[in-house]
Amino acid sequence: MIADRKPTCGPRQPPTSALLVVIVGVAAYDVIVARFRPQLKDLIVTIAVTLCYLALVLPLDIVWQENDSLQSSGTRIASLVLELTS
Repeated sequence: MIADRKPTCGPRQPPTSALLVVIVGVAAYDVIVARFRPQLKDLIVTIAVTLCYLALVLPLDIVWQENDSLQSSGTRIASLVLELTS
């Protein structure tokens, strides 16, 4: 029945295509209008922030099993981490 379906998008979950348009739009604005030209320093800062985020969030996700996209496919986060590190 249609009433039994979960909504695929709504106020809390915008469509993926809308998010991609926003991301590409902001990047295009930075490059074209603001004349942003990334340097090596920008890459290093981005990598450092990403690694810090992973160091804080990934252990919590493993303990709490909070990654819904991996759980919905039947893959547990801990087994994924073990697979990636082996």
